[in-house]
Amino acid sequence: MKTTGELRQFLADTMVSVRDAKLSPERASVVIKAAAQINESFYSEAKIKALEKSFGNAISALGKLDIN
Repeated sequence: MKTTGELRQFLADTMVSVRDAKLSPERASVVIKAAAQINESFYSEAKIKALEKSFGNAISALGKLDIN
C-alpha cells in the first residue's frame, strides 16, 4: 500500500469481505482500528504542514515529519 487511495480501497474491500462472509467482523474491526490510527496520523501531519506554510516555513514532503 503506497497511497491514501489504496488504503481507502483496502478498507472498502474489507467491508465487502465482511458482507460476503469471507472475513469475520472481529478481524475486520482490528483492520479498521489500525487504519483509523493511520488516517489520524495523515490528518495530524497535514495540519502541521498547513501551520508550517502559514508561518512561512519550508514544508517537507508528507511522511518525512521528524518525530524526535
